Amino acid sequence: MLREIAIACVFLTRLPVHPSGRLEARDLAACVHLFPLIGALIGAAGGLAFAAASLAGLPSLASAILAMAGMALLTGALHEDGLAASADALAAPRQRAGGAGIVAIVLVLMARLIALSSFWEPLPLALLLIAGAAFSRALMPFMLPGGETAAIRPANGRLGLALAGGALFPLVLLPTGPALGAMAAASLTALAAGPALRRRVGGGDAMGAVQQLAEAAFLLVLVAHR
Repeated sequence: MLREIAIACVFLTRLPVHPSGRLEARDLAACVHLFPLIGALIGAAGGLAFAAASLAGLPSLASAILAMAGMALLTGALHEDGLAASADALAAPRQRAGGAGIVAIVLVLMARLIALSSFWEPLPLALLLIAGAAFSRALMPFMLPGGETAAIRPANGRLGLALAGGALFPLVLLPTGPALGAMAAASLTALAAGPALRRRVGGGDAMGAVQQLAEAAFLLVLVAHR
């Protein structure tokens, strides 16, 4: 179990963990059910950053920026980079760096910032971040059966555990109605984006893009239910 957690951390974060043994494709397939747990830890880091900023007297907008920065620091902005690369690939398949990626990142970051800056109290925001980060990462392995991830396609049991684990966090931490609405919005967003990303991007970039889009949808729907 500890080795699987370490492998999931290596894939989703920049934490200095070193799993024992040589890493192979099947190792990642065996740990996708732990993606929501790692996502929850990432969300908790954002919540701690927001709380620290709030205690220091910073306004909610500045606190939200620091929360997002803390999460990006923990992940090395891997998912944001995947979103940018995916947007560029979809807009201009022969050009991997361009304006589409910048626009995509700006729009998604603005959506997240608008959602987070509407909170004043650290605890509700931390719960929101944990739930959104966990559920959005539970969707990542579902979206990409092809491309680079074909070799790491996990068994259905692992996928089911990932989804159940991802859904557990919103259902436990948030009111049931808003949680269900947010999960539905995130799932529909991932399903809508998945086919194009699967065909034309693939790999970790597409997984990062799915995570970013799903998390933004999750947060915006929850804010709308406030």
